[in-house]
Amino acid sequence: MTYGSSDGRHATDCSVGQSKPGLTTDVLVRGRPNQLQIAGKDAGTKLMEIRRLAALGHRITIIGEQQFWKLAASKTRARRKG
Repeated sequence: MTYGSSDGRHATDCSVGQSKPGLTTDVLVRGRPNQLQIAGKDAGTKLMEIRRLAALGHRITIIGEQQFWKLAASKTRARRKG
């Protein structure tokens, strides 16, 4: 599976994209907030679902897009060496 971003970069074999968070979600990659979003920077259906799952005891880590690409790059480098 691949993960695509809005600028066309892909992190192959690093992640599985999902349309919405669920019980199989471990990490949520959060992009830059959209100023036109009506719900505000701390709301939205995905973040509301993450909060609901957290209340049920499910652990989900939220990271930024920059951190995701750093992790994806380091995993790609490690795979190429080995």
